[in-house]
Amino acid sequence: MDKFDFAEMVRGYRDLVNNNKFSTFEKAVKSSEGFFGKQGWIVYWQLTPSIKYALTTIQDLKTGNKLLPIGNATDIQLASLQAFTSKGDFINIPMRYNKSFFGEYAENGYKNIVECLDEFRKVDERRVLDITVFSGKTFSTKDFENNFVGKAGKLFNYPSFISTSKLESVAEGFVDKTIKWAVAGEKVAVIQRIISKDGVYIDDLSDWGYNLGKIRHSDESALIQVQREVILSPGNLKQVGEPTAIMENGSQKLLYGLKAYYIDFIQVVK
Repeated sequence: MDKFDFAEMVRGYRDLVNNNKFSTFEKAVKSSEGFFGKQGWIVYWQLTPSIKYALTTIQDLKTGNKLLPIGNATDIQLASLQAFTSKGDFINIPMRYNKSFFGEYAENGYKNIVECLDEFRKVDERRVLDITVFSGKTFSTKDFENNFVGKAGKLFNYPSFISTSKLESVAEGFVDKTIKWAVAGEKVAVIQRIISKDGVYIDDLSDWGYNLGKIRHSDESALIQVQREVILSPGNLKQVGEPTAIMENGSQKLLYGLKAYYIDFIQVVK
């Protein structure tokens, strides 16, 4: 662990103490699962990005005139969003699983991201409204059937930000990336087509966008290096209709050897 990682761990520990969550940390360090587990304390804090690095990135993009219009978004708001695209789980993990790890750093990051997205929604070039965006994932056949078959009209709650793409090819790339995360056994490829109601285009400052993706993630599949990223707010997606097989040349399309399906959703916003 280098000094910067150690500094982030100390900062994370301080977050818990300052937010009267020391008992959570004390409990975590007494449990291997609580400390090292999938949503454990040390794993979570290792996901915390450097805001200093993100601020430098934003300044470089500005200097190079590589940003789309930003409205009245401040540098710290832009940097928080940029950091989120690099290591989004520092916010998304506690939003999904364990808000006791949501310390001051993540709280401020979340607030800055929300404010940045609100500013971006005032900019024509960034609004993605009533447009279909894409998200791809591998599911076990059992989870696919249990969660989506016969579920037309069902509301699915997403407590964290949803990263999507303007390109179906990017969603296909994520099918490959998530195969290893699906439950063992038979699997299927799912392309979610989502009609966005409050989407925001952030690809110009995304760590996986056209300015940075090929440089910073050259070891990843070419399909996902530049993601044409659109962020959707936490909330509900409504399934529209039944899953449908993706057809190609008269036969069901295979993605990475898996039968491929579309599932259509519409974003439900308050």
